Amino acid sequence: MNEPSSNSTPSTGAEAPRRSLARRLLAWVLIISAANALLAISVQLYLDYKRDMADLEEHLSFVGQSQSQGLAAAAWNFDRPLVEAQLSGLTGSPWVAGAEVLYGRNEEVRVALGQRVDGSRDVMTYPLAFDVGPRTVQLGHLRVLPDMALIYQRTLDRGLVVALTQGVKTLVLSVALLLLVHHLVSRRLTRLNTLLRAYRPGPSAPLQLMTPGERQAGDELSTLASTLEQAQERLEEYHRKEVELREQLEDEVQRRTRFLDQALLEQQAIFDNSLTGIAFIRDRTILRCNTSFEQMFGYANRELTGRSTRLLFPSQHAFEQEATFFIPVLLCGGTYIGDAELVKKDGSTRWFTIQLKSMDVDDPNQGAVLTLHDITVRRDAERTLERLARLDGLTGIANRRTLDEALLTACRKASRDKSALSLALLDVDFFKPFNDHYGHAAGDEALVAVARALQESTRRPYDLAARYGGEEFVLLLPGCEDPGPLLEKLRQAVIGLSIPHSRSETSKVLTVSIGAISICGSDRCDPSELLNLADEELYRAKHHGRNRVAWRALQPVEG
Repeated sequence: MNEPSSNSTPSTGAEAPRRSLARRLLAWVLIISAANALLAISVQLYLDYKRDMADLEEHLSFVGQSQSQGLAAAAWNFDRPLVEAQLSGLTGSPWVAGAEVLYGRNEEVRVALGQRVDGSRDVMTYPLAFDVGPRTVQLGHLRVLPDMALIYQRTLDRGLVVALTQGVKTLVLSVALLLLVHHLVSRRLTRLNTLLRAYRPGPSAPLQLMTPGERQAGDELSTLASTLEQAQERLEEYHRKEVELREQLEDEVQRRTRFLDQALLEQQAIFDNSLTGIAFIRDRTILRCNTSFEQMFGYANRELTGRSTRLLFPSQHAFEQEATFFIPVLLCGGTYIGDAELVKKDGSTRWFTIQLKSMDVDDPNQGAVLTLHDITVRRDAERTLERLARLDGLTGIANRRTLDEALLTACRKASRDKSALSLALLDVDFFKPFNDHYGHAAGDEALVAVARALQESTRRPYDLAARYGGEEFVLLLPGCEDPGPLLEKLRQAVIGLSIPHSRSETSKVLTVSIGAISICGSDRCDPSELLNLADEELYRAKHHGRNRVAWRALQPVEG
């Protein structure tokens, strides 16, 4: 099996990181060092400034105390040159920027040297007191302005020295740290990156991410590399299992594909060679059908494909009516089964059992499978059996069962409509002697001939001639009030058959006796009562010599 391949082939060399860890580390080291240096400079400058200010105050306090006595004596004597000389000595100090002496009664005498003292917040004032005997006289004040520029300059110089020192320390520390990080971290990470990017899953040598020295180190990067090697081993194992599973899956897919292809071939063979007509339809259009389906209707191969099923129905009404039968069933997910008369290509019709089943119960729009079974022969046989079940087996006219159903229906109609109804019983005269003398075969032929004459006498479609049993027959005449002429004609027709009957006591040919009853305008008509009354009339005809008609009309009886 082929190994999986990647769509893109990455370069084997390590790609330069867009944001180097060393650069970011250097930046953070510089920022932290700068912040640390700034904080150190600030603290050191603050402490130096406080110390210089303390020295300044101590110096000025000493100068003020030492000079105040001489200035007080000079002021007491109003010796201005001496005052100026002492102020000149005072301002000559590097700590003093300016000084002035105020003395006199109201301190109206002012002597100043150096920078102007007025308006400055840093001025230090000392009192001028002169001892005169036992008392001390307040002569004025000495005001001294410290030289702050010297303080500021010394502070600035110290700040520059500290900043330079911290900068050198930071640079040395940064370079040393970068070299250490590169040796311990960056170099190893770069090597890991190169090896991992060059790695390809598959049967290859184990991934060696550490040197023997790194394995002995046991640091965090060694642990990371060991974990990656273990992950690579697990990945190789997963990859091997994946290849095995993929090969098994491909074999299974091929096996099932062959099985499916074989199943499709078998289904197609069954579809093509089935004696049952099968078609796939959608929207009542034939998408595909088998050969049997086409042969059932006399069409050539693929001639029905794409045609509407309307051409199979004898009329548009039948086509639409069939849809009302099967569409509700298919929409409910059921299978429709029904019989229908369909038309062949030559115009002849045959009967089929139709079976329709949706291809997708959840989506009826996908179409349905239509199967057809030709039941014409069976249906004709059923009709024949039904007809035989309703006809007398010997004479071919209606039997007793058919007579009972027709008589019941006729009586109900006569009672409902108060219409006319006549019922006649016919009996072959001296039939037993005829049968004994001429034989049963001749007797059967005679009964068939009488039944034929009886059948020919019923001209209207709703008249019924039936065999009542043995040599007795019944003639049912709905809507007939006077059956006399018809029955007399029937009697003559039987004589006209000229069937020899040497054993008859009334004639040399076969004759019949007829008893009939009629009812009209009554809402009560009972089949059993009519048969009994007709039988009485038949008995009357036989009693009066046979070969005759006895008929009577009943008077209307209100129920």
